[in-house]
Amino acid sequence: MKNKFLTIVAAFSAVTLLAACGQALSTPTATPLPPPATPAAGPPTKVPPQVAMGRPFTLKLGDYVEVAGAQMLLTFSRVTQDSRCPIDVVCIRAGDATIDLRVSTARVESQTVSLTIGGNASATFDGYRITAQELAPAPRAGTPTPQGAYVVTLLVEVAG
Repeated sequence: MKNKFLTIVAAFSAVTLLAACGQALSTPTATPLPPPATPAAGPPTKVPPQVAMGRPFTLKLGDYVEVAGAQMLLTFSRVTQDSRCPIDVVCIRAGDATIDLRVSTARVESQTVSLTIGGNASATFDGYRITAQELAPAPRAGTPTPQGAYVVTLLVEVAG
């Protein structure tokens, strides 16, 4: 009687296991993911905040604004180099930092403008002068500044 019971349990287990295996073989185990979305080229889709021409304003890395009266869209793209003297060190030379901005107007397509703070901190674009006045935070010795921490102070004026 005991052997007959064990045989029935074993047969039932085998049938259940085979049914589960057959179902697992016919059903895919993973659904393929769609390809990653590629960001569309061109201006951002949401309405950018406006800043006044002729007044300094700040931008965090990755942020963008519209300069009122200039029909200019300006994005703080990246810091390409930062060799400024750390605030906790005495240096012979102050050093500089170079930033990239993406700039476009109603008449000129988006272009990259590089400004060097501590060097050539101004550029002219479609009749407007863009000046980088300050880059924060100031560097510290032995501590790299994460890209996301940067904030630039800019000024846009009519060139002339």
